Amino acid sequence: MEFKNIHEWIKYEPRENHYVKYPTYITAAMFQIGGVYETLCRARASLEYTTCNNYGELIYKSDESHLSFIRKTFIENSIIYYNICIDLSWQVLWLYSESDNLKMIYDENILNEVLRNCNYNELLYRLKLGGLENIIEKLNEFDGYVYRCGIRTKYNYIKHRGVYHYKGVGENYTEMLVSFNGMTPKIFSRKEIEIDKWTKMLLEFDNNFVKYFEYILQEIVPNDYLKEFNLLDNSWLSNYFEYCEKIKEKGLK
Repeated sequence: MEFKNIHEWIKYEPRENHYVKYPTYITAAMFQIGGVYETLCRARASLEYTTCNNYGELIYKSDESHLSFIRKTFIENSIIYYNICIDLSWQVLWLYSESDNLKMIYDENILNEVLRNCNYNELLYRLKLGGLENIIEKLNEFDGYVYRCGIRTKYNYIKHRGVYHYKGVGENYTEMLVSFNGMTPKIFSRKEIEIDKWTKMLLEFDNNFVKYFEYILQEIVPNDYLKEFNLLDNSWLSNYFEYCEKIKEKGLK
């Protein structure tokens, strides 16, 4: 499988010079980019594993039934991780629209509370207040794609119903085996999913998600964010001393 390179996203992880130069909502958003990056890598790994033909000790034997079982597990993992990526991308923007609150760094409970309040409609409202209409447009465009491709529906089915049925992994009868007077009673069954079809769909989703998220990065990352810095630079030292004073004034430890 070929994926678009996203390893540049690691560079957004905030360092000392970023903490002292930018407000907390910038460093918090940049920090959360790392969560998107790692989760997307896990989604990709799970998707890649579906194409493997030798799972070694992971399965009892390499027949079609066991291969289908392990592949369905990886497909479901991939669906879950891709959906988490969507939620985390909202959190990046949610943090970006927060106030400059140093307490988010010093008290994890405060950060957790901020993130718990994140929801799509409220996020759109906050972005509108900030005049970020272009990001709202991109969010709505991507949200429409998410709805059409069905990845959210698949995730919610796994979350609330357990698992899908995959051809080759057990039976999934929808009716009783015996009919009476032309009637065949229905029985409980699971929705079915085709591994090959959803492998292709998730690969397409990955490509679209990267385009969407890179647009967000383009809009919110400061232009000079990745500029190299020198620890002995006077401006850096001045910013550092001011930052420490701000922490002291707020009584943070």
